[in-house]
Amino acid sequence: MKKIVFLCFLVSQFALSQSKSTPVKYKYGQNGIELIAKNDKETIIISTFQSKVTIKEEIAKKLFSYYQQNKNKKNGVITIEGDKAKITGTYTVKKKGTLTSVDFRYDRVEWQDGLVEVSE
Repeated sequence: MKKIVFLCFLVSQFALSQSKSTPVKYKYGQNGIELIAKNDKETIIISTFQSKVTIKEEIAKKLFSYYQQNKNKKNGVITIEGDKAKITGTYTVKKKGTLTSVDFRYDRVEWQDGLVEVSE
């Protein structure tokens, strides 16, 4: 009898244990200009696409900081660490005269609670 109870307990633990979360698709992110910065030489516009509402301002500020540190990097996939999530996305810089446009499209959001969201 003890063996049956122990076996049922063991099987229920495996059935209800947490597993690695699978990515959840989302398609209702927000698009728009998040930050505009001006200096004597240029105007920089930070735009995000498919962004999450709760973290878009923080990520825009970190993108501006990233742009200032890596002005030579033009396009590619980057990862930004925020307070609430880690965001991976496509980073694009376009220049026309004194106007610089920095675009960032959210591709993957890994929240601290384990939820992983992928944009469509």
